[in-house]
Amino acid sequence: MTLSPMRGKFLMVAFAALAFALGACATPAPPRPEYPPISFQDKAPLSLKVGEVRIETRYRAPGVAPNVDHLFPVRILDAALAWPKDRLAAAGTGLRLDYTILDASVVAVQLKKSGGLKGLVTKDQSERYDARAAVEIRILDTFGAVVASAQAEAVRSRSVREDVTLSEREKLWYEIAQDIMAELDRQLEQTIKTAFRPYLM
Repeated sequence: MTLSPMRGKFLMVAFAALAFALGACATPAPPRPEYPPISFQDKAPLSLKVGEVRIETRYRAPGVAPNVDHLFPVRILDAALAWPKDRLAAAGTGLRLDYTILDASVVAVQLKKSGGLKGLVTKDQSERYDARAAVEIRILDTFGAVVASAQAEAVRSRSVREDVTLSEREKLWYEIAQDIMAELDRQLEQTIKTAFRPYLM
């Protein structure tokens, strides 16, 4: 069957209008929130009698389950790398401070769900996130001998319900990173003010 030019134009306009209407009815996904980097610039730096601060990490994120730290909107590893830049100041000569990240992991643990009829009406906690951050600080003399050393460690665990949304999960992950870094900051400051007192300005 051959369409007349007028009818063909009418059908094209109708299809275009229908496509526009269907597109207008679709609800756009809400934008995912952006989380700022975890910073310690609001705190006074700790000045030490060292000529250099070296930062390194021995932790390498596996990038696969059960680890989820690589999925965090702000990774604990990045916050731990930022800590010495914000909080340590080299104010001496000769000595060197080595700041080494030993761990910045988060592991997802699957939790047992309710079975039977109870499982149909109960929203269980389905996953637990076990986070750990550990750092070693050493001060070395000009010959490379260690003259002072200490470690700090912080752990946190949080769980989520099985009906958690992606946005809620990422918000929880960010809170875990904030909490664990706040604890690590507290421990590191206390360690430096006690074990490293002779080297504190």
